[in-house]
Amino acid sequence: MEVDMGITPTRGDLFIKTHTRADNSPSEPTSEIFINEMKKLEALQAGESTMSNSISDLVYYKFFSKECHGHVRGCGPGVKKRDIGTSSSTGQVNGCTVAEIESLNLHIEQMKQRDMERDAEMDAMKHNLLEKDAKLEKMEKQMQTFICLLGDAPTSYMVSKLSFSWF
Repeated sequence: MEVDMGITPTRGDLFIKTHTRADNSPSEPTSEIFINEMKKLEALQAGESTMSNSISDLVYYKFFSKECHGHVRGCGPGVKKRDIGTSSSTGQVNGCTVAEIESLNLHIEQMKQRDMERDAEMDAMKHNLLEKDAKLEKMEKQMQTFICLLGDAPTSYMVSKLSFSWF
Protein backbone atom coordinates (compact mmCIF):
# COMPACT_ATOMS: atom_id res chain seq x y z
CA MET A 1 0.00 0.00 0.00
CA GLU A 2 2.76 2.44 0.91
CA VAL A 3 4.58 1.73 -2.33
CA ASP A 4 1.44 1.73 -4.48
CA MET A 5 -0.16 4.98 -3.28
CA GLY A 6 2.76 6.71 -1.56
CA ILE A 7 1.02 6.88 1.84
CA THR A 8 1.87 5.28 5.16
CA PRO A 9 -0.58 2.49 6.04
CA THR A 10 -2.61 2.90 9.23
CA ARG A 11 -3.40 0.17 11.74
CA GLY A 12 -6.83 -0.20 10.19
CA ASP A 13 -5.25 -0.78 6.79
CA LEU A 14 -2.90 -3.34 8.28
CA PHE A 15 -5.83 -5.08 9.96
CA ILE A 16 -7.63 -5.33 6.63
CA LYS A 17 -4.50 -6.60 4.81
CA THR A 18 -3.82 -9.24 7.46
CA HIS A 19 -7.45 -10.40 7.77
CA THR A 20 -8.37 -10.75 4.09
CA ARG A 21 -7.48 -13.23 1.39
CA ALA A 22 -5.80 -12.47 -1.92
CA ASP A 23 -9.22 -11.92 -3.55
CA ASN A 24 -10.06 -9.31 -0.83
CA SER A 25 -12.63 -11.53 0.86
CA PRO A 26 -12.42 -11.63 4.68
CA SER A 27 -10.61 -14.64 6.10
CA GLU A 28 -13.12 -15.06 8.98
CA PRO A 29 -16.73 -13.98 9.57
CA THR A 30 -15.77 -11.84 12.57
CA SER A 31 -13.13 -10.07 10.49
CA GLU A 32 -15.79 -9.27 7.89
CA ILE A 33 -17.98 -7.67 10.58
CA PHE A 34 -15.10 -5.55 11.92
CA ILE A 35 -13.97 -4.47 8.44
CA ASN A 36 -17.49 -3.45 7.35
CA GLU A 37 -18.14 -1.54 10.57
CA MET A 38 -14.78 0.26 10.38
CA LYS A 39 -15.46 1.26 6.77
CA LYS A 40 -18.94 2.57 7.67
CA LEU A 41 -17.61 4.62 10.58
CA GLU A 42 -14.76 5.98 8.47
CA ALA A 43 -17.24 7.02 5.78
CA LEU A 44 -19.39 8.80 8.37
CA GLN A 45 -16.45 10.64 9.93
CA ALA A 46 -14.77 11.68 6.70
CA GLY A 47 -17.96 12.19 4.71
CA GLU A 48 -18.75 10.52 1.42
CA SER A 49 -16.28 12.71 -0.48
CA THR A 50 -13.22 10.81 0.70
CA MET A 51 -11.09 9.41 -2.10
CA SER A 52 -8.88 7.09 -0.07
CA ASN A 53 -9.91 3.67 1.15
CA SER A 54 -7.69 4.09 4.20
CA ILE A 55 -9.08 3.39 7.67
CA SER A 56 -7.79 5.89 10.23
CA ASP A 57 -6.19 4.83 13.49
CA LEU A 58 -9.00 6.49 15.49
CA VAL A 59 -11.62 4.29 13.83
CA TYR A 60 -9.46 1.24 14.42
CA TYR A 61 -9.13 2.08 18.14
CA LYS A 62 -12.90 2.34 18.55
CA PHE A 63 -13.33 -1.31 17.56
CA PHE A 64 -10.57 -2.75 19.66
CA SER A 65 -9.88 -2.42 23.36
CA LYS A 66 -7.64 0.24 24.81
CA GLU A 67 -3.93 -0.39 24.86
CA CYS A 68 -2.65 -1.97 28.04
CA HIS A 69 -0.28 0.18 30.05
CA GLY A 70 3.23 -0.27 28.69
CA HIS A 71 2.23 -2.58 25.82
CA VAL A 72 2.10 -1.84 22.11
CA ARG A 73 -0.92 -3.06 20.18
CA GLY A 74 -0.10 -4.97 17.03
CA CYS A 75 3.38 -6.04 18.08
CA GLY A 76 2.44 -9.27 19.82
CA PRO A 77 2.39 -10.27 23.49
CA GLY A 78 5.21 -9.17 25.76
CA VAL A 79 6.39 -6.25 23.62
CA LYS A 80 6.52 -2.99 25.54
CA LYS A 81 7.05 0.59 24.42
CA ARG A 82 10.53 0.66 25.92
CA ASP A 83 11.46 -2.41 23.84
CA ILE A 84 10.75 -0.71 20.52
CA GLY A 85 11.92 2.77 21.51
CA THR A 86 8.65 4.70 21.49
CA SER A 87 8.33 7.41 24.07
CA SER A 88 5.71 7.20 26.77
CA SER A 89 3.78 9.87 28.59
CA THR A 90 6.13 9.73 31.60
CA GLY A 91 9.00 11.27 29.64
CA GLN A 92 10.98 8.08 29.24
CA VAL A 93 12.78 7.38 26.00
CA ASN A 94 14.32 3.92 25.49
CA GLY A 95 14.42 3.29 29.24
CA CYS A 96 16.32 6.49 30.02
CA THR A 97 14.65 9.49 31.51
CA VAL A 98 15.31 12.95 30.20
CA ALA A 99 16.96 13.80 33.52
CA GLU A 100 19.43 10.92 33.08
CA ILE A 101 20.27 12.12 29.58
CA GLU A 102 20.81 15.68 30.82
CA SER A 103 22.96 14.36 33.67
CA LEU A 104 25.10 12.39 31.23
CA ASN A 105 25.44 15.41 28.93
CA LEU A 106 26.54 17.52 31.92
CA HIS A 107 29.07 14.85 32.88
CA ILE A 108 30.44 14.86 29.32
CA GLU A 109 30.80 18.65 29.40
CA GLN A 110 32.63 18.46 32.75
CA MET A 111 35.00 15.84 31.32
CA LYS A 112 35.70 18.07 28.31
CA GLN A 113 36.42 20.99 30.65
CA ARG A 114 38.84 18.87 32.72
CA ASP A 115 40.49 17.73 29.50
CA MET A 116 41.03 21.33 28.42
CA GLU A 117 42.46 22.22 31.85
CA ARG A 118 44.87 19.28 31.69
CA ASP A 119 45.95 20.31 28.20
CA ALA A 120 46.65 23.82 29.50
CA GLU A 121 48.66 22.36 32.40
CA MET A 122 50.65 20.20 29.98
CA ASP A 123 51.40 23.22 27.79
CA ALA A 124 52.58 25.16 30.85
CA MET A 125 54.76 22.24 31.91
CA LYS A 126 56.27 22.00 28.40
CA HIS A 127 56.99 25.73 28.41
CA ASN A 128 58.58 25.48 31.87
CA LEU A 129 60.67 22.50 30.76
CA LEU A 130 61.89 24.36 27.67
CA GLU A 131 62.87 27.35 29.83
CA LYS A 132 64.78 25.11 32.22
CA ASP A 133 66.46 23.35 29.29
CA ALA A 134 67.58 26.70 27.85
CA LYS A 135 68.82 27.77 31.28
CA LEU A 136 70.75 24.49 31.64
CA GLU A 137 72.39 24.96 28.24
CA LYS A 138 73.39 28.49 29.23
CA MET A 139 74.88 27.18 32.48
CA GLU A 140 76.78 24.45 30.60
CA LYS A 141 78.32 27.08 28.30
CA GLN A 142 79.27 29.19 31.31
CA MET A 143 80.78 26.13 32.97
CA GLN A 144 82.82 25.33 29.87
CA THR A 145 84.05 28.91 29.74
CA PHE A 146 84.91 28.78 33.42
CA ILE A 147 86.80 25.50 33.02
CA CYS A 148 88.76 26.95 30.11
CA LEU A 149 89.68 29.96 32.24
CA LEU A 150 90.67 27.75 35.16
CA GLY A 151 92.85 25.60 32.98
CA ASP A 152 95.08 28.62 32.14
CA ALA A 153 95.22 30.11 35.67
CA PRO A 154 97.41 29.08 38.61
CA THR A 155 95.96 26.80 41.32
CA SER A 156 95.80 29.46 44.07
CA TYR A 157 93.96 31.78 41.72
CA MET A 158 91.48 29.00 40.92
CA VAL A 159 90.65 28.44 44.58
CA SER A 160 90.21 32.13 45.33
CA LYS A 161 88.24 32.69 42.12
CA LEU A 162 86.11 29.63 42.82
CA SER A 163 85.28 30.69 46.36
CA PHE A 164 84.64 34.25 45.23
CA SER A 165 82.36 33.46 42.31
CA TRP A 166 80.23 30.93 44.14
CA PHE A 167 79.54 32.98 47.24
